Amino acid sequence: MPIGLCDVDKKFNNHIFDIKKDDMIYLFSDGFIDQFGGDNNKKIKRKRFKELLISINEYPMPIQKERLNLFFKEWKGKNEQVDDVLIFGLKV
Repeated sequence: MPIGLCDVDKKFNNHIFDIKKDDMIYLFSDGFIDQFGGDNNKKIKRKRFKELLISINEYPMPIQKERLNLFFKEWKGKNEQVDDVLIFGLKV
């Protein structure tokens, strides 16, 4: 559901999470998951992105940034970047 103007009037839901010390919280735009590339020039998609975040979440933040940048660059290959990319990680 977009935050700005939209023809659909859908309500937002509140969610409560039990957050503990050393948990990681990621906020991100759709730019990373919508990028075309890979062997078959497909989108990264949410499942692959989630697996990537799970595989790197134990590393220090600078290493996570490097891994995300490297993955994105290799996935994109020679394709144009299709959208803005924002990934915000927070360690509790």
